[in-house]
Amino acid sequence: MLLTSMQRFSSFAGGRGDLCTCCRRNQLWNVATRHASAAVRVKPKRKVPGLLRICLLSTVPVVTFALGTWQVKRHNWKEDIIAKKMVEDRLPPTDVPQDLTELNDMEWKKVRLRGRFDHGCEQYIGPRSLIKPPSSNDRNIYSGFVVVTPFQLADSGKRVLVNRGWVKRENKDPAKRARGQVEGEVELVAIMRKSEKTSQEAVQTGRNTWATKDSEVLAEFCGTEPYLFDALYECTVPGGPVGGQTPDHLRNKHMEYIVTWYGISLVTSILVFLMARKYVRIKRRQRDYSIKLAREKETSV
Repeated sequence: MLLTSMQRFSSFAGGRGDLCTCCRRNQLWNVATRHASAAVRVKPKRKVPGLLRICLLSTVPVVTFALGTWQVKRHNWKEDIIAKKMVEDRLPPTDVPQDLTELNDMEWKKVRLRGRFDHGCEQYIGPRSLIKPPSSNDRNIYSGFVVVTPFQLADSGKRVLVNRGWVKRENKDPAKRARGQVEGEVELVAIMRKSEKTSQEAVQTGRNTWATKDSEVLAEFCGTEPYLFDALYECTVPGGPVGGQTPDHLRNKHMEYIVTWYGISLVTSILVFLMARKYVRIKRRQRDYSIKLAREKETSV
């Protein structure tokens, strides 16, 4: 019918018959191409989660759950330290024990020290910021150093380390703060502190300058006992370092880590469960299909 109509139109159009023939050929070619492309397209296979992939992913919730449990222990440990510090802040200072090894169990305790400073061997820790600024208008409170000085005890003659306080960067040189370099026997109250341990070794960033307060390294360098004290703010000497460079409060951010690790463990556990269920279902269907084919083959024979 269509061919008859095209022939009538061709005879009516005269010289345009060749053009109509070209149009008809193009239409037939487009139809054939569409059918061929539709026949070539194949439905993609469903991606089956591999057993190895599921096993590897299942280690994630186990590891993150273990990390969350470890953070619970760290959280309790930090809470105990904070509670101990709050109790020790209210107690009066005690004298230095004759056996200095008892200081290992006296962290955060206030201790009364009496003796002399050895200013010739003072060390600098920093850069550090000032914990208790005397004035909010001071613009240099974030650029300075903590001064750690050997201190010879009057009773036993043993030498320990005392964190006298904070000085500005421009006052790091003792000659610029000679007024604060007290001579003779002094008495002060300080807080017993443990060493600042890090994953790396204590690094000397300059002459008598260190990045952390590692009491063992500083004691070996200065020839003192490995015990460090932080002088109170009330013991600040005019012209000398600003005392009281002990944190007022300890941050306990372990609860955030607990929520993070346990959350990752929960989400990945759900993901592993869904992948495993999908894997089992697909394997079951494949098994049922194989059984069905085998039965059909037996009946056909």
